[in-house]
Amino acid sequence: MLYELLSQNLVRVNVKTADREDAIRKVGAMMVENGFVEPSYVDGMCKVAAEMPGYIVITDGVAMPHARPECGAKKVCAALMTLEKPVPFGNEAHDPVKLLIAIAAVDNSSHIDLIQNIATIFDCEEVVEQLKNSKTEQEILKIIRENAGGNE
Repeated sequence: MLYELLSQNLVRVNVKTADREDAIRKVGAMMVENGFVEPSYVDGMCKVAAEMPGYIVITDGVAMPHARPECGAKKVCAALMTLEKPVPFGNEAHDPVKLLIAIAAVDNSSHIDLIQNIATIFDCEEVVEQLKNSKTEQEILKIIRENAGGNE
């Protein structure tokens, strides 16, 4: 599922960011540029992160920014970005964040398979470390494909 949603224009590596909000806005920009969400959805992701900073950090160094469907989601999607330098997100147990996997869904159920697939992939520490340390977008896509059952 995740592999089918990601394409090279929805993956970035070693992005320079100033802080949590800048990181979320940059990963969200990919979703906007590709027509999957409205700019208001990115604002919604930033609001969720500000109100519940620990909530979106799902494991060591990994955050999953998202917002409510009504914030401007047009289609189920995902975007993945690694940061040049990890930034604190407000979760003492899992900060700082090096990798963001942003998601959007158009309703409260259409993304369930995506969440399950992300959980499977990000449950393996070795895979997470490979993703965090990837040097190219192609390397990220290859790791996701190999660990999510996607095909070329």
